[in-house]
Amino acid sequence: MASEAAFTHYQRWSIRIPRSLLAHVKTVAFKEGWELSDLVRTLTVLGASGSWLKFQKQENLDHFRKLVQVAQMADMLNAAVSHKLLAAYPIIRQPPFTGRTSVVVTLIIPVGLARLVEVYAATTKISRSNACERFLTVGLTAYLTSENALLHAIQQARG
Repeated sequence: MASEAAFTHYQRWSIRIPRSLLAHVKTVAFKEGWELSDLVRTLTVLGASGSWLKFQKQENLDHFRKLVQVAQMADMLNAAVSHKLLAAYPIIRQPPFTGRTSVVVTLIIPVGLARLVEVYAATTKISRSNACERFLTVGLTAYLTSENALLHAIQQARG
């Protein structure tokens, strides 16, 4: 019963990430003794934090505002012309390709972080899956870069 209460503060998401990214994360998890789910969650938080810290600089905040404004204008334009385009041009469906380059992964994240990711994704007009993929990529890059810097510093200190 206590374990059920612990999970009420978390959300379970199914996200789609590239196979190659998952392979890199699995390699790090295996080499360093992480549970895969813990590492994915940790790297996602690290990547989100790093991505959001850039908003402390005014120029990055201004750039973000412009992107949001452009996305809003694109939505309004799309809404204004989409009914005409749909009537004039039939949709041609492509057959599905068989070689998937991405996989679905279950991510269990805290409710507060889930809300932040959803708001960020909605504001930037991307799916929460794409947001998580971006954060996971940024987090993995930051983690491996900092780990390499530490190992290089240790190697230099030992001389």
